[in-house]
Amino acid sequence: MKVNKKESIYQALIEGEAKPFLKEPFQGLYLLPSSIDLVGLELELSDLEKREYVLRDFLEETNLNGKDLLSTFDFIFIDSPPSLSLITVNILCASQGVVIPLQCEYYALEGLSLLVKTVRGIKEAFNPELRLFGMVLMMYDPRNRLTHEVAEEVKKHFKWIVFETVIPRSVKVSEAQSFGKPILDYEPNHKVSEAFRKLAEEFLGRL
Repeated sequence: MKVNKKESIYQALIEGEAKPFLKEPFQGLYLLPSSIDLVGLELELSDLEKREYVLRDFLEETNLNGKDLLSTFDFIFIDSPPSLSLITVNILCASQGVVIPLQCEYYALEGLSLLVKTVRGIKEAFNPELRLFGMVLMMYDPRNRLTHEVAEEVKKHFKWIVFETVIPRSVKVSEAQSFGKPILDYEPNHKVSEAFRKLAEEFLGRL
């Protein structure tokens, strides 16, 4: 889906209005897209007194059809960059739970403890409601020894939050991205699509 830079979360935050920027690619699913303009948002937020809570206030105060955004939707998922930026801090301050997608590679495992420490730090300093909700093993290749080693290490230290469902590695995911489609729409009967359905059921079961 192509995104006009003037129709994104950046513009919505600046103007305090979400309705013109919400897209509905599938029935019941709404998107508030990102854009490259978010790069400049850090500087614009840096001088604000409560800069950590800009996104939270936006979700709580923005009116959409007579209700705020939190009351409008059953779930709001926010895709966060892996770096600890002011944008990421805003996302963590606005969230109730964190789901960590972990690629089954060594370098992803190396930064995991730091990420978990960061989440706990945000919880203590800014958002006492924040919790680690789950961890998902991504790009899982059962033929790869490193995949098994990473999975075993993660379950050894974080077994209490690791989802049982794993998302397998497949070239079909890249193909779907090249067509601008989610894998469940591009190949609804593929093993990755089935894995995402199981993950959704497991996620709902934890609520």
